[in-house]
Amino acid sequence: MRALWLMPLLCGSVSAAAADFRSMTVSHDGDVYRVDAQIYLAAPPAEVYQVLVDYSHLTRISSSVVRSSVVQRLDDGALVFTDTRICALLICRHLRELQRLTETSPQDLASVVVPQPGSNVKSCSGSLHVQADGDGTLLVWQLSIEPGFWIPPLIGPALVVHSLKAEGRRSADGIERLARERAQLP
Repeated sequence: MRALWLMPLLCGSVSAAAADFRSMTVSHDGDVYRVDAQIYLAAPPAEVYQVLVDYSHLTRISSSVVRSSVVQRLDDGALVFTDTRICALLICRHLRELQRLTETSPQDLASVVVPQPGSNVKSCSGSLHVQADGDGTLLVWQLSIEPGFWIPPLIGPALVVHSLKAEGRRSADGIERLARERAQLP
């Protein structure tokens, strides 16, 4: 998911206790990239979830998120437009997409890109699961994305994988920082 918006998928300040990636794999099959991660955040689950569903303020999670705006509120979530700037070496792209974000429980959030003119993402879907883990939160993140622009075949996939990992780490740190602020933790 955005979780591509999370990358928002995910460049905030790093908290005193940076997010701990227990596992993270980024792979690709053809033009489709997949992220699977388990991240420990030193913040309460309720506050982590509130940060994730604050769709109008996703720019606070990471400076890579240039814009986020709620297009329409839905009974179980929202339609949210995001513009995220992702860079690999000196090459930067803006991922512009309309996402349908579905809140399936106070612990689960799913997203799928809604096709529309002007979007440069062919397909994207993801999920986030928030659960208590000791004094903090385990965030389980899954993302599948197919960019709608050309990626050079030799070095391009490696650059995309590197960008997804780096942005995932920045976003996790941003989510943790904002959740700790909400919980009034140092």
